[in-house]
Amino acid sequence: MSVNVGIHELLGHGTGKLLCENADGTFNFDKNTVIDPISGELVSSWYKPGETWGSVFGGISSSYEECRAEAVSLYLSVQSDILNLFGKHSEQEKEDTVYICWLNMVRAGLVGLEFYTPETSQWRQAHMRARFAILQVLLQGERPLVTITPHDKDGLRIELDKKRIATDGVAAIGTLLLNLNVNKATANAARGIAYYESLTAVNDTFVDYRKIVMEKRKPRKQYVQPHASLGADGEVRVREFDGSVEGVLESFVLRHKEMPL
Repeated sequence: MSVNVGIHELLGHGTGKLLCENADGTFNFDKNTVIDPISGELVSSWYKPGETWGSVFGGISSSYEECRAEAVSLYLSVQSDILNLFGKHSEQEKEDTVYICWLNMVRAGLVGLEFYTPETSQWRQAHMRARFAILQVLLQGERPLVTITPHDKDGLRIELDKKRIATDGVAAIGTLLLNLNVNKATANAARGIAYYESLTAVNDTFVDYRKIVMEKRKPRKQYVQPHASLGADGEVRVREFDGSVEGVLESFVLRHKEMPL
């Protein structure tokens, strides 16, 4: 998971240029030579003075950007040099890491349906919508990299073709990134929003899958930090708490008793 998060934050959110027109009428790119890879023609849109990524793409911008960062994490996770940076050196370790990163993303796209409301056709969480979009990309094509099938009457089975991650998988995510990056860079909100909404539309099959996801969901984990204190005898003592709502409350009460205002 650290590989996915590291690439997501550093190379996902940390990269990407916005083509802009400056207040003095100059540009940060050559609009007479830069080609839009999607249309094959010269770039015809860009950010005007005063416009921002958020103002142009509106409410969809957060999830769209999370999808871009998650896609970057998958696309680059197969690179041996990058895996070396995360301490993954043996070929078996690298192969396992890539498979886990991709499988975790696919599963997250499915269980993220918990944050979709069928009654209003609305997503309530940016990251979950982003992962669902990635899942849809990997489910498409004549030979999908991922398949989801009913399992044991009341469950779902996810299968990911491990051998095709570095080929078909990377190609599919590469196409996704091309669309996300170019539309964002060129301020092409109409094309970008239509593309993203098409990937995150939830059909009847996935509405049914959502029912299974909701039945199988587990209570959200509570992470409670322990307290460390120095006793009169100079010894360090650590007190831990239950990973529950009660544990959180007990921790706060004790902390404020020990540290009065």
